[in-house]
Amino acid sequence: MAVAKARHRGESWQHIAEPLGVSRQSAWEKYQFAGTSEDVEAAYAKAGPPAA
Repeated sequence: MAVAKARHRGESWQHIAEPLGVSRQSAWEKYQFAGTSEDVEAAYAKAGPPAA
């Protein structure tokens, strides 16, 4: 849901990817077709905290 909300606000894939510790392309590939907000939240939770 966080990713869906960020995209709805017009945030870039780069801005979304940075706190996840993944590349812009990886974030796009993982979240572009997330079906429901629950799916997005589950995927976001699996990503864990951002890399330091």
